[in-house]
Amino acid sequence: PKLGARRRLVLSYFAERFVSGERLGAVEQVCMDVGGWRRLGADSDNLVVSMVGVAYVRQDLVLLAEMLAKLPKETELPGECTTALQPSTDYEFDLCPAMRNEFQLVRETPVMMDRGRQGWLRPSWQLDVRNFEALVASDRARYCGPKLLALQRADKKVGDAIPPPP
Repeated sequence: PKLGARRRLVLSYFAERFVSGERLGAVEQVCMDVGGWRRLGADSDNLVVSMVGVAYVRQDLVLLAEMLAKLPKETELPGECTTALQPSTDYEFDLCPAMRNEFQLVRETPVMMDRGRQGWLRPSWQLDVRNFEALVASDRARYCGPKLLALQRADKKVGDAIPPPP
């Protein structure tokens, strides 16, 4: 997806529909957007796409909360909201696929070093590739494992649970 393209317009469109009287239609569309970005973020093995998915879901939820605050309490939410607002799953929290992809990207470092060698870039033969990959692998592995998932499920801070980098 084009991650930054016209995002503000999307949120403005939802808000404009709501204030124009299409209240439940606007709520339904925000819920559809929440569900879509949850799926995109969870299904991606790209760290940036996962992070953008989380940010966009947060933006949608803030807007949805503002909309719901203006509706009568007895208003029944559209069916899309039931699906979109389901509790998060381990699948959505799991950073391991993204970290594996990040590791694969780092494995391209020697190629990058040789491709455009200018300025401070050194030839790849000066890099201990196996040691470099081992360091990067142990760094990325810190973001995988059941301990982090358990903390995320409990809505606890995970920063203290991640061991220091190697």
